Amino acid sequence: MKAYIVKSLLSMVPVLFGLSVFVFLLTYVVSDPAVMYMTKDMTPEEVVAIRVKYGFNQPLHIQYLRFLRALSRGDLGYSKSARDYVSHAILKKLPATLEMATLSLVIAVVFGIQAGMISAIHRNKPIDHITRIVALAGVSTPIFWLALMLLMLLYAQLRIIPIGRCDPSIWPLEEHHTNLYLLDAVINGSWRQFADALHHLITPCLVLGYFCMSTISRMMRSCMLEIANMDYITTARAKGLPEKIVVRKHMRKNALIPVVTVIGLTFGALLAGSVLTETVFRWPGLGAWAVAAIKDNDLAAIMIYILLIALIYSVVNLVVDIVYGLINPRVRY
Repeated sequence: MKAYIVKSLLSMVPVLFGLSVFVFLLTYVVSDPAVMYMTKDMTPEEVVAIRVKYGFNQPLHIQYLRFLRALSRGDLGYSKSARDYVSHAILKKLPATLEMATLSLVIAVVFGIQAGMISAIHRNKPIDHITRIVALAGVSTPIFWLALMLLMLLYAQLRIIPIGRCDPSIWPLEEHHTNLYLLDAVINGSWRQFADALHHLITPCLVLGYFCMSTISRMMRSCMLEIANMDYITTARAKGLPEKIVVRKHMRKNALIPVVTVIGLTFGALLAGSVLTETVFRWPGLGAWAVAAIKDNDLAAIMIYILLIALIYSVVNLVVDIVYGLINPRVRY
């Protein structure tokens, strides 16, 4: 298993290196990186001085090597959209997205797997049809439309949900230890802060969780139905095993192998930044930051954001591979 993990980690290196080259070259095709340091009232001499100061007058390969050296030192540049260093912006915004993504995934996995199992067990019965309709609606409904409808109903009309991440009057700045507000509330021993953080989290997490739950549910149902006709399931039933044992120990465990891939990719997408949901609910995460960076032509933030997404997906794929090996030992070989 250790050799398997080491091999997977090594395979991440060329992927990240190739992507860094692609992203770096793409910035020169799309825009001039010196633009983010310029102002409208600069003279031509000042523009030339900017290019010399930041090395934009050097050959492209030299600039790329300087970019790699800066990355190795943790110098990710300055984000114009966040008005802060990129490294500081990531430390502030990644926990917000991580918290929302984790709770959304928990909702999706718990309800999605259970709904898929129920739908497969009661195939072509009323509960199966209802579950499939709910899942199909979740997959088909545009996530931004659902978020806007909930916002109009629950925030604008009923006034029962807040927007943003927290109530500033409840959260003094010195009480943000990890920027994971639920965890910070536990550290602070404040039930009021915990309830406030959860109150702000629940609606965007329900929107994302419903969308992801629908995909997981459909995949789980499909895998369960495929396995139900296999010989070892027929043999288990012929031996007289109770149906609950057959479903839980034989069907569910084997059906989870392809579902794990969907769960892993879903979590990677959530961590990469649920742009539409964060924008609608004014959630200060990676997705909202990426939108602001694109609007402001913030190339430093965009480059690091793309590399961070690639790193997140690579790590998630590694975790999925490890889970594969835990569920089915034959996968390791």
